[in-house]
Amino acid sequence: TSLSPDRVTVRTERWRYTQHPDGEELYDHDGDPMEWTNLAGDPRHAGTKKSLATLLPANPVPPATVHFNSLPEDQRRLADVGDGRFRQSDRTNYVALRETVD
Repeated sequence: TSLSPDRVTVRTERWRYTQHPDGEELYDHDGDPMEWTNLAGDPRHAGTKKSLATLLPANPVPPATVHFNSLPEDQRRLADVGDGRFRQSDRTNYVALRETVD
């Protein structure tokens, strides 16, 4: 999965590994299905990270803004947090999407 060129994730039956500008994340879904413990900093999982990193896309898609022009503003659920990134909106960060596609 590629959310943006600098934020990519790969998911296997057991693991989810993510690389992003702030670092990396590794979760073992066999022992931690809710992803409470990030194992990326644990040296015991260096081999797992290396193996999963080979599955990440070599050329992730460039960022794009998706707009839902026909959807009422109160039902739009992505908040633009800048730099081509989006996150789930809530009452504290809700930003209405623009009416054009970048």
